[in-house]
Amino acid sequence: MTALRTAKGLFLLTMLIGSALYTAVAFDLPWTTTAGRIGAGFFPRIIGLLLAVSSGWALFDELAGRSPDVQQAQEQASADEPTQVRDTLVVVALIVAFVPALYYLGALIGMVLFTLVTLFTFNRGRVLTNVAVGVGFPVVLFLLFDRGLNATLPPGVFDLVPF
Repeated sequence: MTALRTAKGLFLLTMLIGSALYTAVAFDLPWTTTAGRIGAGFFPRIIGLLLAVSSGWALFDELAGRSPDVQQAQEQASADEPTQVRDTLVVVALIVAFVPALYYLGALIGMVLFTLVTLFTFNRGRVLTNVAVGVGFPVVLFLLFDRGLNATLPPGVFDLVPF
């Protein structure tokens, strides 16, 4: 149990407990609405289960012990901390800009712009991959939620998407 004395072990234990509580609350929410659409409990159940499984798995790996390679990688990661802080602040700024983009430009255009800017910021030099993922992934998500699940997505101020 010495691994639980580390910050990572305590964090993972807290995540496991929190995800278990979140999942319990999610299973109290209705799965579908009376109209047959997905209910308030649909995605929280999936997210809660995935979060609990991944937290439990990570905690098990932490309790199983660390190899010297992992410890060396963690020491190197702490040396790169200023870069990580800058990257984190960039991601926070992009997410903050994403919210008004959804409102003013609409879901599809806002998601495409957010994904493209994020990919070109962090994945420089891979233009074709960035464009394919930056356009394809939001379009698939839009079609899934707007057409497949009949979810309400923000149309934008000008309602630029014709379909």
